[in-house]
Amino acid sequence: MSHFVESVSAKNRSGEWVLVPLASQEIYQLALTLAREHRGVGLMDHEVFKALALRCSQIDAVSKALNAGADVRGATVAAALIEIAAEDLEPESWFGRIKRAMVG
Repeated sequence: MSHFVESVSAKNRSGEWVLVPLASQEIYQLALTLAREHRGVGLMDHEVFKALALRCSQIDAVSKALNAGADVRGATVAAALIEIAAEDLEPESWFGRIKRAMVG
């Protein structure tokens, strides 16, 4: 395993595939921070960490391939979302947050 892509593919509301940077996704940033911290200082029991990590379909796929004896050296892992519009992944603007707070 040598490369995780830095974006995810998702269709926009027009039906076109676009790339959405993973760095723009708060949950991705939090998960990456948690993984790095765990690797550095062992924040949690390894079985708990493993259960969390395997919830990621890409990690699960690599794990299954390794368990089946596959060689994943040099592999690239990518992802595509099929049930969410790319626009719904965009970070909300400050104006959008204020409007939502005022209108509900």
